[in-house]
Amino acid sequence: MPKVSVLIPVYGVEKYIRRCAVSLFEQTLEEVEYIFVDDCSEDKSISVLEETIERFPNSYAKVKILHHSENRGSAAARNTALNMATGEYIIVIDSDDFIESTMLEDLYNSAIDDMADIVVSDYWVDFKDRTVYKKQKAPTTGYECLKALLRGELHASTSNKLVARKLFIDNNIFHYEGLNFSEDMSVLFRLFYYARKVSYLPHAYLHYVQYNTFSYTTTISENSRKNIIRLVDIVETFFQVNKIQDNDLWRDIDYYKLSVKSILLVSCSKEERGQYCNIYNDSVQYLCQHPTLPFHYKCIVLLASKNKISLLNQLLGIFALMKRLLK
Repeated sequence: MPKVSVLIPVYGVEKYIRRCAVSLFEQTLEEVEYIFVDDCSEDKSISVLEETIERFPNSYAKVKILHHSENRGSAAARNTALNMATGEYIIVIDSDDFIESTMLEDLYNSAIDDMADIVVSDYWVDFKDRTVYKKQKAPTTGYECLKALLRGELHASTSNKLVARKLFIDNNIFHYEGLNFSEDMSVLFRLFYYARKVSYLPHAYLHYVQYNTFSYTTTISENSRKNIIRLVDIVETFFQVNKIQDNDLWRDIDYYKLSVKSILLVSCSKEERGQYCNIYNDSVQYLCQHPTLPFHYKCIVLLASKNKISLLNQLLGIFALMKRLLK
């Protein structure tokens, strides 16, 4: 059994996949399997990947390349890889990102030493003109991490987290096919809910690339906004089915809804904005208490909840202008 299975969805990343693959094949941990899933990429991503593999003959036996017969999206590609994984631990790395050479070894050793279900590390955000270090605050229990995740205190990405494969298997956790925006969050909240021990490494290994214009996370489209709303329903239904009685946790769900509402309002066009003004208004009573939502986002949510659309559009116009000036 490999110590770690790395799951890598591939679509439209011919400019980035070589760097990603090299960073994987140069890992100091030996007992690793790499599962790439070609989601019918229309560019040369797979050709570039195969050329890169040729440079690392010692990795031949560790690599699997699976192919979808039709484009099904990132969530389905992750499920395909997950179903083939045999490692003790799982990590998902997007094929336009890359990682430091000791990441898998350090995270795996931390998991074994601490007997952890999940290991969380810091990460880098790579822009075209700068790189920003992002420090995490991960409590030692899954339940407290879940609360931090909903409050926005813990990054909702699986790529800086090593997860025990049994956590997926024992609790039937999978990605929702078709949910290709915030798909990390769709599994993370359940993983933390079921996890007992969480370990934290105060070191950044993942380089989270923010200049791939074809990435799902670069542009929030109308379909992406529908994905976000669907995810809120999934989270809420999960806690209802599991009969959660913790009032603090339900309050954290309200905070999550308010964060989502702000994203919906900021990402849509002026013509679409009206349809999001009244969404999650029951949660607005907790707006001032939100621990992580920036002040100007709170203003946006408040104006929307009062249907002050003209003022809202003016405020968003000012923010957009300030952002361009700062750039």
